[in-house]
Amino acid sequence: MKKATVLVFALVILALTSFAIAADSDEQPASAQYQIVIGGQAPMLTTGEGDSKLDVLGVRASIHILNAGGGTDSVYFTYAGLTSAPTSWLWLSGQGGFVGNYDPSGYDAPLASLWMNITPFAKGDHGIAIFGEEDAYFLRNGDVDYYSFGALDYTYKMVKVGGQIEGINQIDLATYGPHLGFLKGPFEFQAQYYGSFEKELENTHIVRLNFTAMF
Repeated sequence: MKKATVLVFALVILALTSFAIAADSDEQPASAQYQIVIGGQAPMLTTGEGDSKLDVLGVRASIHILNAGGGTDSVYFTYAGLTSAPTSWLWLSGQGGFVGNYDPSGYDAPLASLWMNITPFAKGDHGIAIFGEEDAYFLRNGDVDYYSFGALDYTYKMVKVGGQIEGINQIDLATYGPHLGFLKGPFEFQAQYYGSFEKELENTHIVRLNFTAMF
């Protein structure tokens, strides 16, 4: 069963990447991207025991390296802040950090971020999760860029399937699509596809491979 799951996962990645490469042209911009995330988190205040244990207050930090393809330099994001799980189905985090190489001049901009994860139907090693992220990038010229990301997942043991949407400033120009992930301990490998039905982005095809290690 595990071998079959890995084979299906590999075939999906190959198909998505081949589609993006085949679609790459002046009329159909496409890119194969990758993102590496490394970080950790730790509880500071807990309540309850066993299955009812909650990390009421904690800390987390992570660095994200995104390469958007096309010969561009990687963009770096750092996040650090507090976490809270006031209930068994709600997780919140408020963080600050920096984004590097955000524009062609390659300067760093401070950021503020709010994350939320809701798991109302999760039980054991399977269930549904809803994740949302809102970032504000404070640019050198005084402007502020707003980044939004949302995902809906169903996880069963080591496999995660779902969809995601992301956009900067204009939600009507957001890109979205399905994803498939593979989990093992603190590690996650996920293949995401992004496209759009909007006229300005209707020929955009993006395949992003995410490698995550959270300890």
